[in-house]
Amino acid sequence: GLAGLVLCGVCAQLKGADALDREGKLRAAVRDGRGREDGSAFQAELFAGMTDRFDNPRGPNDWIASDPDVVADHASDPFNNLVNPPTTQLIHDFVELYRHIEADDWAGKVPVELPTYLIAGDRDPCCNYGEGLYRVANRLCETGHRRVEVRAYPGERHEIHNEPQLRGEVEKGSVDFIESVIGRRCDARQNTRGATGGRAASESG
Repeated sequence: GLAGLVLCGVCAQLKGADALDREGKLRAAVRDGRGREDGSAFQAELFAGMTDRFDNPRGPNDWIASDPDVVADHASDPFNNLVNPPTTQLIHDFVELYRHIEADDWAGKVPVELPTYLIAGDRDPCCNYGEGLYRVANRLCETGHRRVEVRAYPGERHEIHNEPQLRGEVEKGSVDFIESVIGRRCDARQNTRGATGGRAASESG
């Protein structure tokens, strides 16, 4: 199983997704057989207001990163593209996935012994500018999770792992967490083997 969990760019309290989920329009469209239609209008609702807190945004996707090259790279990635028109089904599936991970019982399904590291930028609208990040952390703590670490990067947006000025710091934080988790697991295994070996030696003696 997993030794630990790192969640980067945590998505919680995403206002556009919450609104679409409440209204039920997406579910109705898919139910009526319109899933393969152009979903651009739903996409616009999903990401409405994402740059409202930024001064002089260069475009609607500036919430992704402060570095324009990172935003451009994101737009050109065929697996992560917000430029080409998505289908209604795609937007529907995104909101359904979001609804699943925002459900009240989500945290209770995560093993309590699983160390978790949550990171995001505190200017990322995907996590409601940091509030959603701490909401996820609090839910895990309230459901008995023993090790939950949180880091909100001041002034940073969504793709903190790709921002040139921040990438090294984000990578180091993640690697340090992973190494601490792996180290603890290795120590526990060694202690278990040592105790087993000691019992075996005592029994054979």
